[in-house]
Amino acid sequence: MNKKVFIITGSISLFMMVISSILLLSKEVGSFTPFTSNTDCTPYNIFVSKGEGEYSAVIEWYTKEKCTGFVRYGKDMNKMENISLDSLGGNKGNFHEVVVDKLVSTERYYYLVVSGEQSYGSNGSPLYFTLEQL
Repeated sequence: MNKKVFIITGSISLFMMVISSILLLSKEVGSFTPFTSNTDCTPYNIFVSKGEGEYSAVIEWYTKEKCTGFVRYGKDMNKMENISLDSLGGNKGNFHEVVVDKLVSTERYYYLVVSGEQSYGSNGSPLYFTLEQL
């Protein structure tokens, strides 16, 4: 009986070690990084305002450290295929500004801020805006 308990315990321990190793070595699971996260690139004070052009919007945010950033956006929250780069040249900085243009004023646009190779929204969901509300 002791030998059976030893084999079962050993098997469970080995299984748990394999799962732990997979989680530690995986770079990204969806938009959640399990153990490695650069909180210095986490965006804060995200603002959306009307752009200079009639059908444009400006998305701005700050980061604690100098990080690269861009915005993924689209009319469907499950299919955000458009990308706008940081208009400050895409260089690494603390202040980020993205201009999104050629928008329809009555449409709702969903977006995620990508900063330091991580996507950010609201509790895992994209943020959204309409030009009419800006």
